[in-house]
Amino acid sequence: MTTPPFRVILPFCDQWADPGPDGVCRDACLQALATPPERLDAQQRPIALAARYIVEVDQGGHARYFLNLGQDSARFVPETVDGLCGLALFHAADLLTRAHARWRGLVRTGQAGSVPEGAFAEFDDGYAILGMADQADHPQTMLDLFLRENFGMFVALAPPAEMDAQLLELGDPRLHSDGGRKAWLSVAGHTSPRVRFKAAQALLTTDREEALRIAHGVRADPHTSPWEMSKVLNLLRKAGVTLEDK
Repeated sequence: MTTPPFRVILPFCDQWADPGPDGVCRDACLQALATPPERLDAQQRPIALAARYIVEVDQGGHARYFLNLGQDSARFVPETVDGLCGLALFHAADLLTRAHARWRGLVRTGQAGSVPEGAFAEFDDGYAILGMADQADHPQTMLDLFLRENFGMFVALAPPAEMDAQLLELGDPRLHSDGGRKAWLSVAGHTSPRVRFKAAQALLTTDREEALRIAHGVRADPHTSPWEMSKVLNLLRKAGVTLEDK
């Protein structure tokens, strides 16, 4: 029996709260990319490994990448190179291939545990200039573009649940005669922090007190994701509310 590909299930209400799926689907993609490679299929895994390479090298260079990868380098680097090529990042794939040869040399000579200073400098320097002349060479840009166009590789869109009936009936609250105030108020108690944040954001100019009440509720909700938390804190700051206020 074939195991189905790993998917992050995206609730209907979260789709509804973000006009256009890019933002919310990218969040779900990032969650999938953080999944252990063993849970991903042969199509997903190279992209997830390429994303890991991009994050690691952006934050700490090739030395950090290989030290964190450890004994898994021989197992995962070839697939990572395939993933980079799948993102059309051919210069990055070449850098990784040559950096991996350097890493294997350090392993053979017993220097992998304490990487000599500057051992990967030429590869870090080469990576740092990717995208300067051509955005098609920029790793994060090309990863983001791929995720927008291929989010279905990692994300499954769930059908509306019973609790979403009201959302379907509302349509676009911005088209309501009162500017959507009643529509947004009607979903202020929704279970999804993302929907409630959207309501707070929309109500801020027409019902500031209620908008701030909703925003503080989202802030206190343990189910609020880091992405949503950053959004709600930014909303509160723009509204002139200090983070100590409750």
